Amino acid sequence: MSVKVLLVDLDGTLTDTANPDFKPMKDGLIETDLSKIPLIKGSIEFIDYQKSKGNILIITSDSHPKYVKKSLTRYSKLISSI
Repeated sequence: MSVKVLLVDLDGTLTDTANPDFKPMKDGLIETDLSKIPLIKGSIEFIDYQKSKGNILIITSDSHPKYVKKSLTRYSKLISSI
């Protein structure tokens, strides 16, 4: 079995942040409120499945690090480091 490395974008793949109302959070201009950011349906299951297969996931984003770090706390039990 070969291990695969998957690059997964945070916004639009794991979190549904297409609405312009999320831009100030993504730009680090206001505090990130996780209760307002919807997850893409099946995103947690996708990460869990890939990890169970031994695959390596690298979550990427061009958003502000303050937003990214807080957003990744939702997945902290499934990913190695944030």
